Amino acid sequence: MALEATEESSVYDGIHVTAYDSMFDRSDERYQINPNVQYENANLVALPPALERVVPTIIQHGIKSPRIKAHVDFFCRVLVENFPPEILSNFYRNITTLRVNRTLSGIFNGSTYHSALKNYIEYIGKNDLFHELFHMASASYKDGIYYDGLSQYYFIYSPNKKLRKSDIGDGINEGYTQLLTDRYFNKGRKSKTYSKEITCAKCVEKIVGKEELRNCYFTNDLQGLIDRLAVYSSPEKAKQFIIDLDTIHKEDNKIVTRNRGKVQKALDSVKEFLATTYMNKLLNEYEKGLIDRETVTKEYAEFLSVFEPRVYVGPHKYTVNYGVEKERSR
Repeated sequence: MALEATEESSVYDGIHVTAYDSMFDRSDERYQINPNVQYENANLVALPPALERVVPTIIQHGIKSPRIKAHVDFFCRVLVENFPPEILSNFYRNITTLRVNRTLSGIFNGSTYHSALKNYIEYIGKNDLFHELFHMASASYKDGIYYDGLSQYYFIYSPNKKLRKSDIGDGINEGYTQLLTDRYFNKGRKSKTYSKEITCAKCVEKIVGKEELRNCYFTNDLQGLIDRLAVYSSPEKAKQFIIDLDTIHKEDNKIVTRNRGKVQKALDSVKEFLATTYMNKLLNEYEKGLIDRETVTKEYAEFLSVFEPRVYVGPHKYTVNYGVEKERSR
């Protein structure tokens, strides 16, 4: 079902604002990028010989600060070395107009972010910058909707006419963004940031495959990810998993929460979905003769081992419970 506006679009402080009936309806309408788009005002420069075999040219950015430029150049090299150019259309478009500023004031308020509207990054440390550069490389805008990797959001007026952000997919998007940052720039070290979201992103990667998740991320295909998860579950359960992880992600950033029951339910639901869906995948491969019974047992035990029995969400500690189905969902 396509999303329909409930009131006319408007502009607020440079932000395109539209009131929509449901973000979920909008997530059902895929956003397909054209990998052959030629962007205007793109200055092409030759790559070092080591990278010519990966992609012949790279778009030059306008970062002037020597320190920041070195970090951005390094990120660009790693990106073109490790990811196919056909999924990097957002990156090639955004890098030409990117602005970056390092701020020490963010130490006190945690202000590290990428603005898709202004294509602007404000960061504290080097690892924060690489995380935000992944956001930049996967950001786009179409028809009033901002896309950031696996998340989608837009700005609407609430009944009291205050501007607010409506979104879906933030949890899985932040987890996978930090997973990529750790994998390619932190030498595989475990990050304390977004730890629960990273665990879920790793599990999703095991279910749908590394390349599939990577492609969905860089081409803003949240619906495609839901479809792939639904192969071993159902579209409704896959969508609910995205919502539940969003709930955990948002409550984790609060100093005080009154939604402990909601958080507990989301934690239990997320673990049950991931465990059941992965078991369904293993059983499917077993029935096709691709793996044996011993492999099913071993892989499933390893999969479950990543879940902590007790976790903190915000200031509160939770015990995660779940009931995994004994037979594959039908």
